[in-house]
Amino acid sequence: MTEAAPGGVAVSVTLDNDETDAVGLRPDGRPDQEYAAALGLIPASPMRRSLAFAIDFAIWLALFVPGVLATVPVWSRLPLGLTTYWLRDHPAFGAAAVGFGVSQGLVLASVLVQLILHGRKGITVGKAIFGLRSVSVAGFGRPGFRRIVLRAAVFLAAALVIPVLGAVPLLLSPLWDKERRGRGWLDVIGGTWLLDVRAGLDPVNTKQLRHARKAVTAAPAAAHTRMPSLATRTDDAAGAAAAFVPGQRSRSGVVAGPAAEPSAPVAPAP
Repeated sequence: MTEAAPGGVAVSVTLDNDETDAVGLRPDGRPDQEYAAALGLIPASPMRRSLAFAIDFAIWLALFVPGVLATVPVWSRLPLGLTTYWLRDHPAFGAAAVGFGVSQGLVLASVLVQLILHGRKGITVGKAIFGLRSVSVAGFGRPGFRRIVLRAAVFLAAALVIPVLGAVPLLLSPLWDKERRGRGWLDVIGGTWLLDVRAGLDPVNTKQLRHARKAVTAAPAAAHTRMPSLATRTDDAAGAAAAFVPGQRSRSGVVAGPAAEPSAPVAPAP
């Protein structure tokens, strides 16, 4: 989006600059697995992926459960009849409301921070601990905030439609990836790919990624042409040595060849 600043100068304002480079795609639009492997990109293993998700989920539980526990005294004394007593006059209602509100506020803040980090940097707390990073499957750049929000919305909808069990197929779907890259249904929806940046290349390091792309796309080196040697041939070592041994030194200082055999005396002419 471009806005006009005072003085007629155009200023570009980007809300979410998603990666649009399609270097990692084949002509049919599908991810190029061979090219990614040649760059040194390594998919995250199912174990490390599960552990990273467990860390993020544990953080959410640690913030959410205290708020629920704060409301237990109110709900445990809820009258059987349809009355508003537990809302108006319950002695523990104020403390329960404050505890639940603080807990939910912390939950919302942590979820927002996780979504921003995931969209802008490709990491969450769990992914950072285990050396994982989400990237765009097309250009290996940052995933983009909108794509991560879409992933989270689909995951939340599945968990609400079928409590607990609705999210299980989404979490196990990376095991069924036909390309064996560990991309689950949420990754396909968001156009992302989870990488192990400790064992392989980290695409966020633009210098390393640029060198890797140059190495992959560079033309192969031309075959070395063997030039004829100017050294003395060694096919016939004895003959070559004899041919180059000087027989006598010339008066002009130039080494002459072997001395000629003396000829028979010629008789004087009558």
